[in-house]
Amino acid sequence: MELKKYKMKDIVTFLNGRAYLMPELQDKGKYRILRVGNLSGGNDSWYYSDMELDENKYCENGDLLYAWACTFGPHLWKEEKVIYHYHVWKLIEKKERVDKIYLYYYLLYQTPLYLGGVNGATMVHITKQNMEKKTVYVPASLPTQQKIASILSAYDRLIENNTRRIRLLEQMAENLYKEWFVRFRFPEHEKVEMVNGLPKGWKINSLKEICEFKRGRNITSAEMCDGIIQVISAGVAPSGYHNKANVHGVSVTMSSSGANAGYISIHYDDIWAADCSYISEKETEDIYYVYELLNNIRQVINNFQIGAAQPHVYPKDINRIKTCVPPKELRIKANTNLSKIHKEIHKLYKQNQLLTHQRDLLLPRLMSGKLEVKS
Repeated sequence: MELKKYKMKDIVTFLNGRAYLMPELQDKGKYRILRVGNLSGGNDSWYYSDMELDENKYCENGDLLYAWACTFGPHLWKEEKVIYHYHVWKLIEKKERVDKIYLYYYLLYQTPLYLGGVNGATMVHITKQNMEKKTVYVPASLPTQQKIASILSAYDRLIENNTRRIRLLEQMAENLYKEWFVRFRFPEHEKVEMVNGLPKGWKINSLKEICEFKRGRNITSAEMCDGIIQVISAGVAPSGYHNKANVHGVSVTMSSSGANAGYISIHYDDIWAADCSYISEKETEDIYYVYELLNNIRQVINNFQIGAAQPHVYPKDINRIKTCVPPKELRIKANTNLSKIHKEIHKLYKQNQLLTHQRDLLLPRLMSGKLEVKS
């Protein structure tokens, strides 16, 4: 495969997003403001703006973006028109030299190498000037680039399809919980008398009656290793790996400190619970019901954050939250139905892990030309 040498600025133009002052960030408006956290999946909250800006300050479905601060890497935007923030570049490829989808995968491959030259102490970032000067080797033939992009895209389409199915299943589980335990339309609810606004036999008590959060055991970075057990800490993603687990089976974790304090997550495999609190199916026989319950009171849990500089959520406080306590047999019945949904979600997650691994094995071989393709 013939490769052609360029400087990055010869094949792509980097457009900066807009920097915002806090008063300009609205709770509602005409356009969403796309920030790095929204791209990476670490932040589900959005700011909005009614400002009408130059067209190069918006991105639309199909645009190629690059996060250059805090988290790094390319993204293909697949939603409606939004304003992109200053810490995101929009990339305009020179079509006669590079295919946009190929460029996306090239940047996905190269970004870990670029991180060796990042700048900044309080906020790590890649500079536009350094990016433009980087040397790039791409197939001279556009059809070859497109073929490589097509091979890799096939994996991502399968991953996206599975991800959509996961979201639908998550919605099904949430709807089942709300139907039974919020709207009180559980099986044979017509036969149950309402007393003081609750079905007879239900009561209000502390969360501890249903489940009890326990503190995890911290682990230093030196203790982490190349094991397969995820170390769950204060973030929304694994903070590392270990070769031992301290929580076995299905579990639910709650981040204890940091910006994500109070974040609830479910894990289908063994984990090492570090700077988080956890509930395990070993002690809680209706774990899927418990997860949906905690999902339903996320905002209540967030209200228990303590501390300004470093927010904390303590399990002793969460265990005391007052909640509706249905009869155990109904919780177990719901858990049986929810387990079927969550087991399908787990299967799809596993498929996506395998597809991602296969794609990531192909990526360097295709980009380097070690695995040659015919256009």
